[in-house]
Amino acid sequence: MPARQLRAFSILRAPPETPPLNDRLAMEKTVEGRGFGLMFELAHRVPTLLGEYTWIVPGDGYICIMANRPIVAGCNTTLETIQRGMAVVAIHPPLPHHSAKRYVLYGIAPDGVHTVVVKPEHGRRAIARVLNNVYSYRASTMLYTTLVR
Repeated sequence: MPARQLRAFSILRAPPETPPLNDRLAMEKTVEGRGFGLMFELAHRVPTLLGEYTWIVPGDGYICIMANRPIVAGCNTTLETIQRGMAVVAIHPPLPHHSAKRYVLYGIAPDGVHTVVVKPEHGRRAIARVLNNVYSYRASTMLYTTLVR
């Protein structure tokens, strides 16, 4: 495990949990061929405040996040993630009798960040709480974030 990641993300100091094969394959397919050096044996399954979970997977100079309903994953350099955090957005189809898509934001933030300002494309700003370096937020429009240190 890269030392910089261990210092910045306390969740990575907990005992790791290797993702099941289907989750590993899905993440590899989503971020394939990009040379992130994924270290699945050092991954962490982290519950979100929405009652779901994400996988945090260290890489060679990168840190990655994956949610699996639907599959969405992203990676960023360790330095960028420490400075700005990182998030991915899952787009869910409309529910029966609803016309709007649903957007769920999954993100990772370094130690010391307890809240993230979430700005929906249409609407007021909201706050997402960070727990175990992970945050999530659900909305009916696209979402943007800013870490609050």
